[in-house]
Amino acid sequence: MTLSRSFSASRVLLCSALLSCGAASFAAEPELPKFQFHSAAGVTHTLTELRGHPAVVNFWATWCGPCREEMPRLQKLADSYAEKGVSFVAISLDAPDTQPKIPKVIQQRNFRIPVWTGATDATLTDLKLGVLVPATVVLDSNGEIIGRIEGEASDKDIRSRVDWLLNGQTGKPPKPVQKNDW
Repeated sequence: MTLSRSFSASRVLLCSALLSCGAASFAAEPELPKFQFHSAAGVTHTLTELRGHPAVVNFWATWCGPCREEMPRLQKLADSYAEKGVSFVAISLDAPDTQPKIPKVIQQRNFRIPVWTGATDATLTDLKLGVLVPATVVLDSNGEIIGRIEGEASDKDIRSRVDWLLNGQTGKPPKPVQKNDW
């Protein structure tokens, strides 16, 4: 074999290897972790039950000032998207000793979005959201994460992702990760 044929064969092998690796990197994200959360009524919930329509999942805590500031904005967004079939859920990271504060915070903020408990720092880490709240994920109708928002989410952060989904994922996709200052 001549040097040029050897070089060409190596390039073909390298290109094949890169294509097979590249295909894996463009594949859909793995299935959502099987976390279990609980409603105030004690009903067990998972993120997979949100499949079938776009969903916005916000992680918060009663002791988090930016979370409390974000709640009215999330409620207005949830109200504006209700007729379009978009689900909103807020999942608290409160430990059992601070969970009794949740109803008071919800009432003070006139927050009507379903609230679940049971999230932890590990939940955020597994969802690639860092370890601080507030944090938000936007799921498509297949339950795949199409956007992560670390920090307090603005209307634009949520709307750009939800509208992109509702418009058939046409046009420029929103940034997969949005990091906002706390």
